[in-house]
Amino acid sequence: MSPLFRVVLLVAVVLASLSASSCLTGRKAVYQNSVSPSRPQLDWALQYALRSIREDLLPEGYWPTAITGSPRFENPGQEFNTYVSSMVVSLLDPVASRAGLDDVLEQARNLLRGQIEETGLVRYYGRPDLTDIPRLWCKDITPDADDTALVWMVAPSDERARLDSMLRTFKIYRTPEGFYHTWLAPPEEYRCIIPGDDPNPIDVGLQMHLFLLFMRYDPESAASLCKLIGPAMNEDRFWVYYAATPIVPLLREAELARQGCPVRVPERRLVNVSPGQEIWIELAKALRDALLPEKTSPSPESVTELLSRVAAQSFQVVKEAPPFLYHGDVSNWKGGSYWSLDFGYAMWLRLYFETFDIDKHHAARRSADRSPASE
Repeated sequence: MSPLFRVVLLVAVVLASLSASSCLTGRKAVYQNSVSPSRPQLDWALQYALRSIREDLLPEGYWPTAITGSPRFENPGQEFNTYVSSMVVSLLDPVASRAGLDDVLEQARNLLRGQIEETGLVRYYGRPDLTDIPRLWCKDITPDADDTALVWMVAPSDERARLDSMLRTFKIYRTPEGFYHTWLAPPEEYRCIIPGDDPNPIDVGLQMHLFLLFMRYDPESAASLCKLIGPAMNEDRFWVYYAATPIVPLLREAELARQGCPVRVPERRLVNVSPGQEIWIELAKALRDALLPEKTSPSPESVTELLSRVAAQSFQVVKEAPPFLYHGDVSNWKGGSYWSLDFGYAMWLRLYFETFDIDKHHAARRSADRSPASE
């Protein structure tokens, strides 16, 4: 190799390195690197959704949840809870690096990790001793299985004692059938709970979250629970917090399937949804299909059309009718309805990155599918 050729080669390598590093510094550079050249019509929408996720995260480290008194998005209030931020992190984590959102998700994780108490349990409103986050009405709500599972999945504690305590508590609240109750305390110790017909109900969405948690920390319990979730899908008594809105169970279908537990939300649950939610059901189904192991995702052209509809008029649908994620106990619906604008942006972003940039998508999926239980 001639000296001149070596110099030219060295210059080329340096220039390539500088170009690559510029894509890793600064939000604008990340946005440009994330855009699929074949989808220029979605360029502005991609940047808008990324900016919204980043800017909507409050300084304390959480995305606010909107609350209404009925299953209509009218006159919403706002609250902090551990549920919605955990769900947003869970949804975006597999594409965070490509989206340039690693720092945002880490900020949310830091807050969530701090909500794990010495018992290993988590409360919907977080630790009672929090002083820098306003609570609407309750500081010391009873710990619950759903939020405990969600936080441990996205922001686990590194203290083994807390993990062991959490798993022991779950066994206490396991039914003879093998399901798990919602509230992790005896009824006489309930705080800030508006009970329904069953003071400690069994919810199918909660069982899905617990299955995913157990796949990481207790595979034997996960295998037992998997056998129950499929049949439970068809029984109304297990649809406690998602009876009027199946978005979360619909999205979790793919994650369970990728962990060897295929289940299906009944089709009847996907119709007659609250006004304005039809487009979110459509988006959730497209995202579920994109994530299923059998890869039944819609074509890039149909995804582009769907993403364009959601993004129309600067994501107007997100602001007027955001995803309706869950509600109070359906048998005594006084606990309100809960919505998240940022979950809407997160769904849009996840489907975008799952559909486009295919080579990176396959690499990310192979990495995500290596569960700790199988290692």
